[in-house]
Amino acid sequence: MIKIGISTDYQRRSKDYKNTYYSQADNKSYVYELENWETDLAIGDLQRFEKELKQEFIHANTQGEYYQKEYYEEIKAWIETWLKTHKISEYTSKEDKTLEKIRNKSIRDINAGEKMSKKKKPSKYENKRFIRTNKPISSKTASHNFKRYEWIAEAGSEGRSYSELNRNDSIYRQNIERLDYEGNDSPITEDISYDIKLKMIEEIEEK
Repeated sequence: MIKIGISTDYQRRSKDYKNTYYSQADNKSYVYELENWETDLAIGDLQRFEKELKQEFIHANTQGEYYQKEYYEEIKAWIETWLKTHKISEYTSKEDKTLEKIRNKSIRDINAGEKMSKKKKPSKYENKRFIRTNKPISSKTASHNFKRYEWIAEAGSEGRSYSELNRNDSIYRQNIERLDYEGNDSPITEDISYDIKLKMIEEIEEK
C-alpha cells in the first residue's frame, strides 16, 4: 500500500511515520519513502490536486490518502504530469508575496509482505486500566494522537479500562491511524504500547 500526502514540514512528518510504523520485535520501521516533490503551489492548488488524483485513481484508492501499491508507477507518472502542467498557482498571483510554500509531496510504501500479524490474540493489557501522564502534549502532536490522549485524560485518576479502549468505534479506535489498521477487527495492543512508550499514558491494575 502507498500513501500520498501533503506536508509543510517534511522532516517532522517523515520522522513521525517512521516512529508510528516501527517494530520493536524486528528493530526496524516498515515505512519506505518512494518519491517526494517540492512545489511552490498554494494549498488550494494542492487540495485540488488531491481531489483530482482520487477521481483519476478511484479504482485504486483504498481509503483517504492510501492507494494500492500495484498502481505506483501509473500514479507517479500522473503526478509528474500534473505538476508540470500546473506550475502557476490558480489561487495566487506571481506578485503575491504571501505565497504559501508547500513542500515534499511524498509517497511512502509499507512492505505488505513484512507486516506484523493482524490476527486477534489476547492482549497483554486486558486486565489493565490506563491514565494520562503529566507529560505535556506537544504542539506538534498529530490531531488523532491528541484526541486519544485527551479522551483518556477526561477519565481522571480512575482512568479507562482496556475494554473501553477496545470497544467497537470507541474514541480511542476512531483516532488510530496506521496503514494496517482495519477498524474494529484490528487489535489495539501496539497502539497502546506506542502511547505508553511515548509516556503519554501509563497502565494501572484493573480494580
